[in-house]
Amino acid sequence: MMMDEMTKTERVMAAVMGEEVDRIPVCFWHHFKPGGSGRRMAEATLEFFEAEFDLDILKIMPDLPYP
Repeated sequence: MMMDEMTKTERVMAAVMGEEVDRIPVCFWHHFKPGGSGRRMAEATLEFFEAEFDLDILKIMPDLPYP
């Protein structure tokens, strides 16, 4: 039986709860090296991943050293 297409939030929440999903949620990330403004880096990351991929989860994390 085919299931209706879920929203990204519905899909991720159902998967976390161990419930049935319409497909496995998709997520991947890359640690970009920040250059200049953190805001510009976040905006560029969002633009890249939203334009190229239809991910269910989007993680933005700069590659910054910890103290």
